[in-house]
Amino acid sequence: NTTFIRLSIQPACFVDNPESRWASASALIREGADVSCADSSCVGVHQGPEKVSCKNAGGDLFDVTLADLAANFSSPEQLGPYKLLGGYAFSLGISAKQARDTIDRLIDVGMFTKNSVSIVFDWMMYNGNLDLFNYNMISFSMLSSGQVQMQTRNQVFPMNLSEGGGFFEGERKLALGLFIIYAALVVWYFIAQLLALREARFESKTEHASRNFILKFYSNPWNISDSFSLALSIFAIIFYVQFLIMEFRGKYKFSLNADEKYTIPNTAVKSLNMVPPWDPLRPQQDDWYMFAQFQQVEELYNTFLTVAALNSFFISIKVVKYVGQLERVLVFSGTLSNGKERIFYISLVISMLLMGFALFFNIMFGKAVLSLSSLGSAFFVLFTWMLGEVSNLQPLIDVNAPVAILGFVVFITIFYFIAVNMYLATMMNKYSETVGEMDIRRVKQQVRSEKSILVIEYDTKEKLKADLEIKFGEGSPTKVLVKEARGLAKEHGVAEGHIIIKVNGEQEHWKAYPNCEEIMEEGIKEDARDGKIRITFKDPPKTKELGAVVIQAVGLSEKAHDDTVVRATVKNFWRTQGAVTWVHQQVQNTARAEEGEDEQLEEHAEDDEDDEVIEDEERPPGDEAAHDQESFGMSKAVRLRTKRKLDQILFSRPGLRGTHDPPVYGQVADATRQTDEDAVDIDVLRDRIEGMPVTGEEAWLDCLLTAIERETDDDSVVSDVLRTADMQDVAKNQSGVRDKRPFMEFYENADQILKILEYKARKKYYQALKTESEQRREQLTRQNEVLNEYAWELERAFAEVMGSIYSHRARKESML
Repeated sequence: NTTFIRLSIQPACFVDNPESRWASASALIREGADVSCADSSCVGVHQGPEKVSCKNAGGDLFDVTLADLAANFSSPEQLGPYKLLGGYAFSLGISAKQARDTIDRLIDVGMFTKNSVSIVFDWMMYNGNLDLFNYNMISFSMLSSGQVQMQTRNQVFPMNLSEGGGFFEGERKLALGLFIIYAALVVWYFIAQLLALREARFESKTEHASRNFILKFYSNPWNISDSFSLALSIFAIIFYVQFLIMEFRGKYKFSLNADEKYTIPNTAVKSLNMVPPWDPLRPQQDDWYMFAQFQQVEELYNTFLTVAALNSFFISIKVVKYVGQLERVLVFSGTLSNGKERIFYISLVISMLLMGFALFFNIMFGKAVLSLSSLGSAFFVLFTWMLGEVSNLQPLIDVNAPVAILGFVVFITIFYFIAVNMYLATMMNKYSETVGEMDIRRVKQQVRSEKSILVIEYDTKEKLKADLEIKFGEGSPTKVLVKEARGLAKEHGVAEGHIIIKVNGEQEHWKAYPNCEEIMEEGIKEDARDGKIRITFKDPPKTKELGAVVIQAVGLSEKAHDDTVVRATVKNFWRTQGAVTWVHQQVQNTARAEEGEDEQLEEHAEDDEDDEVIEDEERPPGDEAAHDQESFGMSKAVRLRTKRKLDQILFSRPGLRGTHDPPVYGQVADATRQTDEDAVDIDVLRDRIEGMPVTGEEAWLDCLLTAIERETDDDSVVSDVLRTADMQDVAKNQSGVRDKRPFMEFYENADQILKILEYKARKKYYQALKTESEQRREQLTRQNEVLNEYAWELERAFAEVMGSIYSHRARKESML
């Protein structure tokens, strides 16, 4: 009604200095606590039980009534000043002239001097387009030391939550609906947290379970973060519900219509001792009441936003908890987890050094440079220097140039060039270690999953019973199989059909019982050494399919005879069996056939020696050189044709014909229906496999490994890398009994390496196809452009010819 900006002032109270020693220099001292009075009540010394005879800064008795301004002094919790902290509340009116007049009078009476401990300006603004209110506050507080602290706050908040908002009315309703969903999810997560605590308590078997299970549960940092985030979510919901049910927020409506003016409740009129409506002071008290209500709404909404913002940070941590389990992100989260100790210690060292330099710069330059006047500000400035953001050094040079330059150079050398890079090196070192550990763990897990033997350890028999159900094998009561696997066993890959071969290292005695129930109760017992149960599983027997027969047909089966097996890890395997050698032999045979070499030359190989001598004598002297030159030309032509044919294979596309003849698909399909190894003719299979087309990606792998073997002539690079001492010990064993496990692990690891090389070969193959496709596309584009130009020229020429025809025809008709 009468106020746009409210000015709240808390006056200072000066008393005589009780210390006679210092009274001559400072006759008066300020009474009261040394706090920021803009947010605290500092008027208790003027009224109330702590009242004293206050003076102003000039030594005169202070008149709380301010007769010159006809101002009323308000005690704390009385209507008027900012936050109802007490003091004076002045209205600066609704125009600039009224505000200047009031401020001028306050200046005249000395209120903008050390006679005031706090001065607060606050006002409200309204945006009608968006239906939003904006509360603004600027405060000044004078501490006992004479330092003036300034604070500002600006908060935008809505009063209508389900209507209004202009263009954003739909978003307001959506936000309200999302809040309801969020509250329901918080309730669900609260129940889940309680169930997790209950499960932790159930798992704890100590005597002091009520204490130890909580410590064990919160030993996991993620549980601490989840609980803290849950608490913040609950507080945020409580604050927002309080904001929703505020009576003033629900009933207030901004309107210029006097009939829709907000009516102050009678309970508030009585509790705040407001004057009757006909009193001239009532409009101003109504304004003070509106300020107080808007201030409460703003504080509650600001508290809600603060808690919600803090909760957003912990929710992001919770998201990291789940996202960090993804394979692509696991390397980064694992680096932070594994390197937290190193990060902590190097951060501690950097912080200690930084604090030492902050003390140095604060002592040397703090008295003249504002940014270094306090230890905290100096620490922050040096921290920005360490990050490379160097501010103006001229103020430091003006104070003490040699010390400033030398200190800056030493600081930048230690922190920017050494400390920061050490920090990054620590992170990168831990990152490389984490990547290596993850690769090793992944390979170990893959190898472990491919092994036929698996050992699982259980703490108690109850967990074993909960995980496994057993049965006897068909027709074999001495063979115990897994009927159903759950829990830990299922996680390790145990499934129905797995064979239990050992219990705690023992094979027979544990299964000497007539039924499965007695085996679980009496046969399987805890190990007397440590009280645990170790179950050894073996994979179920596998039925052989055509794939195993095909592998054996090409000579790669492990059961093949040693004299016929050609393994991919022996010396020069790929150079003799790869695509390069095969294509070269094929081209060479074709070239020989084209040159007319036939079997008749072999039949006449044993001619008379006399004829051979005569031929040698009759041969011209330069004929041998000509023959060698002819052979060299033929070899060069064969290599050129081999390269061309190999290029056709390398850049061939799936589904197109390769270097071999097209397979007889009907016969291959019939062969795939045969599952009996004895019923398949190996020679037929070998012929059919050799008749299948070779794809480009297969040839790339052959070429890659052939090139590797050419670089390492001594031994196969795969064998050289993977050969272990166990394999050598087995080879030196004279007992005649060979352990196949080292060789099985060797071939499994060799298969992994060949797969990696195969992926690289495929990458090269598809990159070549991509380049070829782009070249063909460019060629077709150019051809289309030429064709388009040619067609356009033809159309233009055709139009000219047709025009000439019609012209001559018209001239002929006119002549006739």
